[in-house]
Amino acid sequence: MRHGRSLTVSAVVALVAVVVLAADTLAGPPPPPPSPTVRSVGSEPVAGGSVCSVGLGPTSTPFDLPEGAEAAPDDPDDEDVDDASEDADDASEDAGDASEDADDASEDADADEPAVDAEFDLEDVRLLDADELPRPMLITARPGATGAGPAAVELELFANGDRTTSTLPDVFPGADVRETVDQPDEFGAAWLRWRERPVVSTREWRLDDVDELPDATVAGGCAAASAEPHLVAGFSTSDGSDARLRLSNPFASAATVAVSFITPVGEERPVALRNLSIPARSVREVPINQTLPERDDLAARVEVVSGRVAVEGLQVSRAEIGGVDGATLLASTVTPAEEWTIPWIADRLDEDAPEDEDAPEDEDAPEDEDAPEDEDADTPAERLADGAASWLWILNPNEQTASVELSYHTPDGGDVPAGLSEVSIAPGELRRIDLSGTLPDGLDEAGVTARSNGVPVVVSSGTHLTAEDPDDTGSAVQLGAQPDSSWVVSGGTTRGRSEQLRIVNPGSTAAQVDIGLFNGTSSTSPDELQELEVPAGSATTVTLDEHLEGAADWTAFVTAAGGEVVVSRLGHEREGPLHLTAVPGIPSSGWSGEDSGLRGAFVDGLARQLRTGPGLDAELPLDDTDEPVEEDLPGFGEPDSGGETDPDPDGPDGPDDGAPDDGVEGG
Repeated sequence: MRHGRSLTVSAVVALVAVVVLAADTLAGPPPPPPSPTVRSVGSEPVAGGSVCSVGLGPTSTPFDLPEGAEAAPDDPDDEDVDDASEDADDASEDAGDASEDADDASEDADADEPAVDAEFDLEDVRLLDADELPRPMLITARPGATGAGPAAVELELFANGDRTTSTLPDVFPGADVRETVDQPDEFGAAWLRWRERPVVSTREWRLDDVDELPDATVAGGCAAASAEPHLVAGFSTSDGSDARLRLSNPFASAATVAVSFITPVGEERPVALRNLSIPARSVREVPINQTLPERDDLAARVEVVSGRVAVEGLQVSRAEIGGVDGATLLASTVTPAEEWTIPWIADRLDEDAPEDEDAPEDEDAPEDEDAPEDEDADTPAERLADGAASWLWILNPNEQTASVELSYHTPDGGDVPAGLSEVSIAPGELRRIDLSGTLPDGLDEAGVTARSNGVPVVVSSGTHLTAEDPDDTGSAVQLGAQPDSSWVVSGGTTRGRSEQLRIVNPGSTAAQVDIGLFNGTSSTSPDELQELEVPAGSATTVTLDEHLEGAADWTAFVTAAGGEVVVSRLGHEREGPLHLTAVPGIPSSGWSGEDSGLRGAFVDGLARQLRTGPGLDAELPLDDTDEPVEEDLPGFGEPDSGGETDPDPDGPDGPDDGAPDDGVEGG
């Protein structure tokens, strides 16, 4: 009896187990635990800086590599480099085997050469007189909404290990501060360090009546110092062009880099540049003509071995040899991308400018004859009427082939280049793409976008403006950019100049653009520059002359809604030498910290498991009164005890955006 009851209980338990197992099988696996909540940490950066090389240094011609360019002592090629350097010095002293430019420079150097640091070999160059040295203008602008706090900025000029430091006036949102600096006696740069709020820094200087140099205006944004590999595309050493690579080290310790050059037929690694030292607070300039002369297409790759450096290029063209006068900065990038947009390229044949072509459109044609006498002839069509040619440099630094599609942006929308919709760029190749004859019928200017098939590339453009009169010629090299919703574009004096914004919408949705202007003393938001419609795929031109007449400097703050755009500056003199400037704007990705990648994760019970107390709330704003790291910002001390500098005596918070005509002092 007892045995039978035991069997019954066991049977019931087994039956229950079978039923439960069957139910679990039918129900499937248990649902996964809920994912932890992840919230982004977004904040404006609280400190940063950028480096601007200033002027041309003490020389007007290329010079031999400084001693820092010699191979390291443990390099097996060191003796060869030393011998080459000694031979170059001997050649310079005897004016023997150097180039014609170096010979001329050497003759003048004997009389003008001052005492300089032993690391520089300046015996074979002509030193510029003090009155010939350009005085660069530094423009520091503060993007952001009215009512936000100002940025504190410190300016450090450094050259050859020495530095001088000064504090600039606070920079309020929608305004800028300009500072004209004396060019250092040696190669030097300016380090603009900001805190509390981000700023955007650019610089500009003019070359006027300087022997052996063209009349030109050199302008461009300042560069960030980085330990990442730098790429600079767009050098040329042929047809009288002078190409220079500039390496700036603003920090308190030396940096070491390796420089190589990518050409259409492969990469070249000069022995003398494989272990190049950049001393603390110094600038080194590499004359590319001496290393790779008579090359049409070059890109520089700068691998940082130790430390951090800022990298950029300078390209000078001379009409006496190549038919074009001009000087332009070449920006570097550390991030190849799949998409690049350049807002302005031009294609105009000399034979298209005669009277029979222009007369039906303008009874005052031909414009090239009337422009010097007409002060109102201030548009590119009137001043740049003779000839123009543009091309792209596409650099593929990867090990995979890049297939790149090209598209044009015109006032009527997007278009495909005639016979040039797609190009293939081999691994490690620098390729020039000639754009002549590919613009839509009836157009001689457009924007262009290059999109790759997933392989990151670097894209820049070159443009030459040609004419019988060298004063009407110009050159420009522009690095492409990616679309953004906010841009800052700055420039120097507008007296006698025409200035335009070129705006391109490479996306698939229309963008509405608002433009705010600061003219050096006051900020405005002209009604006609608000809610500008830029359809998808199109380009538009905004002339700023009537809004900036006579300004000593200016900044345009461009914001887009609905879509993202790419913005650049195009300017030139109305009379006399052209002084062409074609410069990309600076997007918010250059100053915003919203994409920092920091994330805060919340998991129930995690604090109990780790036996820790509550952590920081990722949604809490960062305390922007934290001091910057002393090591990264040497010499950047506490703000003055007087607090913020108020540009408007009528209100401590700066200008009231509700009154567009109210003045805002820019310092």
